[in-house]
Amino acid sequence: AALYKGKKVVLVAYTPHAAEEANFIHEIAEETTLVNLTGMDLDLDEGIEEIRDKPLELIGDDRARKLIFEDQEREADGFFFMRDAVPADRLAPGIAMDGPHIKVDAQMRTSLPGIFAAGDLAGQPYQVNVAIGRGQIAGLSAAKYATKKTAEARQKEK
Repeated sequence: AALYKGKKVVLVAYTPHAAEEANFIHEIAEETTLVNLTGMDLDLDEGIEEIRDKPLELIGDDRARKLIFEDQEREADGFFFMRDAVPADRLAPGIAMDGPHIKVDAQMRTSLPGIFAAGDLAGQPYQVNVAIGRGQIAGLSAAKYATKKTAEARQKEK
């Protein structure tokens, strides 16, 4: 959202967490519109425009510029889409959880051997720089794990 300071932003939301995101974006953006597809009444800050019309098409050339609805259209500098994701514990049955997040150690190892997690799955803060760092650790740990397993398999063949 920081890239859209003083600009027009449209948030298309299918999740009840949309109000929190819209309110956060509204603190930064000049104009915030929430396309509420949750079917729920959301607690939005004053000044956020709410649309309940169904979006049909996103139009633009080198970037998205306009969202077409059944009954209207909206131009903006940025568009965000929020959808619910599959719960983390359904991605890998039996994996240990820490609340809504996958439990990991400092090397991003999970409770399942050979399975590593990073980014938002591994917990807060939900920041791109944290996700990148965790992703790098998970990637290096996974490579180390695969190298070790390959060496063990070669030893068994001998």
